[in-house]
Amino acid sequence: MSEKILDFIKHHCPASDIVGIMLTGSYANHTESRYSDVDIIVVSMLASRQTHENIIEDGTMYQLIIFPYCKIATLIFDDITSTRTVFFRMFKKGIILFDSKGLLKKLQNIFCGQEDSINSEIDILRLRRRITNEIEYILGSDETNKMHSALEVVRQTSQLIVGKQSLTGKHLDRAISLYKNEQSLLQNALSAYFINNNGKEFVNTIQALLKPFGGFLEKYTTGYVFNVPHDKQMLVFMPVCSMKSEATRNMIETIRKLCKPPFYYVVFYEGQNQMMEQGIYLFVYSETASITSFCRLLDKLRVPKGIYMSYPYQSSFYEGVYFGGMSTFRYLLPLFSRISTLYMDICQNKQAEHLIYQRTIAVKILYYYIYFSFKDAQRRKLLLLECVHFFLPDAVDTNGLYNLNQLSHVKEEVLRLHNEMYDSNRDNLHDLLKDEDSTSIQIKTIIADICKINDNGIASNEIGNRILYTTSEYALHIHIISHLLSIYQLQPSEKFSLSYYLGDDDIERGAVSSRVILPGQIKKEWSITHLHSFHLYKVHQILVEALLHP
Repeated sequence: MSEKILDFIKHHCPASDIVGIMLTGSYANHTESRYSDVDIIVVSMLASRQTHENIIEDGTMYQLIIFPYCKIATLIFDDITSTRTVFFRMFKKGIILFDSKGLLKKLQNIFCGQEDSINSEIDILRLRRRITNEIEYILGSDETNKMHSALEVVRQTSQLIVGKQSLTGKHLDRAISLYKNEQSLLQNALSAYFINNNGKEFVNTIQALLKPFGGFLEKYTTGYVFNVPHDKQMLVFMPVCSMKSEATRNMIETIRKLCKPPFYYVVFYEGQNQMMEQGIYLFVYSETASITSFCRLLDKLRVPKGIYMSYPYQSSFYEGVYFGGMSTFRYLLPLFSRISTLYMDICQNKQAEHLIYQRTIAVKILYYYIYFSFKDAQRRKLLLLECVHFFLPDAVDTNGLYNLNQLSHVKEEVLRLHNEMYDSNRDNLHDLLKDEDSTSIQIKTIIADICKINDNGIASNEIGNRILYTTSEYALHIHIISHLLSIYQLQPSEKFSLSYYLGDDDIERGAVSSRVILPGQIKKEWSITHLHSFHLYKVHQILVEALLHP
């Protein structure tokens, strides 16, 4: 079977970009039947999104489950923290067939001591509320056939009984079969409801089964999914918006004026194919005050036509999952906030020129971070190289259009165009790295503080942090860099452009001073003419145009 699978992958996928192949599912567990699919995990260096594809060959159904190497750690981390644990089970029980970077082995070593997650207190509350909601509908005066609501109640009650809300379908059938009494009660109640339309008997049975878990739940809120905010932090999401829109900038400026101490904010942008939905996010937090009062202020705002806001927005961003855990996240938040405030000031002060200036400052952010992260030039070079590898898929497949075979051809064209742009702008890039204005000096100070993360030993042995580091020892730095560039509103493909242009020799040629220059020692201010001489602002548009019309 192993040789057959490897030959199948070789035939359908570009071998040079595949770094991991794993057999998972029923064939890995030796529980397959004549109807079973062959489930295969494929880890690709060029894929920019997690997807799957079913292929029938020689009478066998193969399901390719494609993971992007650059995002696999956060995908699995998010899967665990959200308690779905679908990916967790795939990787824990899979059989490794090919593992050129040792990534799959690292993941299995981490998971071998971890139990498949059981329902947390929040999961139990969530299930109780969902069941209650369906029961209220079943008991309502609406005469509609409520068959599907009853089935939902049975499914969710079973998830509550077995302790795993992530289980569905055949996996849930197998798990509930171990609870003979509860399974019998559910079957009898469902039969009575379908045959006699006896809603009261059905509801009484469900109520009895829910009693050990606290019964029905009429009011409910959690940190991930809520209508009423609690705790000290909140995400405001503006879908598909960008800072190019004056109306969007004005709306964000209005919100940030509300963020007076003890409330602080971070504004950032996520592009297509990222871990979060595309649009602008405003993360509001406080160390001392409840976020509820801030939410009330938002409720009173008049939102302009064409702008939509969702808050408190559901996301595992709250738990710092992209930064290895809450300890690191808490350290970084005030620094992210200062960087964000500088950017918003640029938007207000420079108006029409801010889109050009933001990319100029983004170059400096990446430059300072690489330089201050490590004293050793070789380690700086390796960090920059890892950034190129991690950001490349989003430049190759910006909109998530291509299959694995097409990605290799698009990659060649993207690299060719980037080489041409770099050759024509290299001298200007070196000049830009050496010059500093007041904003870049402030940013240098903040980046120097962020890079102290190396000295503070914040990384922990929590599972989230260990998963984060499976792809690279520089993974935390890459996620911090990515978020800093998101604060400066860069598209995913533009993050690759910056890291590609900023070669290791350019880091050394720029020769940034390791001391922090005080504002009174400013060398010179930027002129808009000088900014136009560096064409980074046009790189993304030129690449897209060239790819669409080669």
